[in-house]
Formats: sequence, structure tokens, C-alpha cells
Amino acid sequence: MSNVLLENVSDGVATLTMNRPESLNALSDEMLQDFLEALPRLASDSNVGSVIVTGAGNAFCAGGDVKAMAAGTEFKDETLEAKAQALSSS
Repeated sequence: MSNVLLENVSDGVATLTMNRPESLNALSDEMLQDFLEALPRLASDSNVGSVIVTGAGNAFCAGGDVKAMAAGTEFKDETLEAKAQALSSS
């Protein structure tokens, strides 16, 4: 897992912290990949009973990374729609 999504598990509770406070935790390709890796793994972990998703800094999440969208660099290999579908089925 990268430093854009931090993970901590304590007393059966996993906390995932979106860690891009400079961009109000806008969802980047890297962050979505980290979510797609973490959520199924945590769901299958018998030591984890719940998952909390939070954001570092002053905002939870601004949504998609608009600067990356404008530059055409937001997603390398899949569309946002495909990644969102994969995330919603995790």
C-alpha cells in the first residue's frame, strides 16, 4: 500500500485514511488501486469487523482528481467507470 491510503487495524477496526490533504484527498488512480487492494483483503480478514474510511487534513474527499483529469493522466489502464464498478463490488 502506498502513502496515499494509510491503513491501521486496532481492536477489530480497520481505518483507511485518504492521505492527499494538499488536494483535499481527491481520488487519484493510485488511491483507487489501493482501495481495490485493501477492501477485499480487509473483508476477508476474520480479525477485522468494521472499516472506517476517513480523510487527512480539512476535508474527507473532494471527489475525482480534476487536475489529473484535465491533463489526461488520471487513469492509466482503466476508465473511472470501470474502477468505480470494481470498487462498489468489493
